[in-house]
Amino acid sequence: MRTVRPALLALWIFSLVIVAAATVLPWPEAVAEARALPWAGALAQTLAYAWLAALALRAFLQRDRAFTLAWGMILYGAVLEVGQALVPGRSPSLGDIGLNLLGVCLGVLVGHRLKIREHDRRMAGELARRAGR
Repeated sequence: MRTVRPALLALWIFSLVIVAAATVLPWPEAVAEARALPWAGALAQTLAYAWLAALALRAFLQRDRAFTLAWGMILYGAVLEVGQALVPGRSPSLGDIGLNLLGVCLGVLVGHRLKIREHDRRMAGELARRAGR
């Protein structure tokens, strides 16, 4: 029995790397000052962690592993925030950890709904197949 969707696993790992790079690498001042909307960064951060959590739930087929990794994105974000203390021009923020938490909760909610929908569809197909015998 498969325990992972390889394409989604690769996308999830790629996404983890992108989020880590965006969190820990120093931002050029031109990019930092080019933000037209003051809340755009917060929205992007929240959506990034929602994406990571939802993708973990979709990539891993075993329920316990999927939820552990999805909720683990909270710890991942906290570790990256602490890592910012080592980067010149960057500093950790409790507000950012809160945004990560919000994003993960949103991602788990969406990912779980998708997982339920997929399970229901699979069960309906199985029942239809058995009824056709």
